[in-house]
Amino acid sequence: MIYLFMVGMILFFIGLALAPVLQDVTNENTHNEQLNCSAENLTKEDQSACTSIDLFNPYFIGVVFGIAGLLIGRVVIQ
Repeated sequence: MIYLFMVGMILFFIGLALAPVLQDVTNENTHNEQLNCSAENLTKEDQSACTSIDLFNPYFIGVVFGIAGLLIGRVVIQ
């Protein structure tokens, strides 16, 4: 059981470490010249690309924290 707790803690810290890095990648991708998400005349394809880039960061970090929480919760409950 201690191994599940250790893996859960490692996943938690990985999530904390990846959050700022993924935010930087999101900012770079949305503010480059090829995909200018702040422009007013975006096509539907560009809008969907900007939305998917913006939503990737919180969902990915949420999944990592969720898995870590499940592993830690299993250890604590037993």
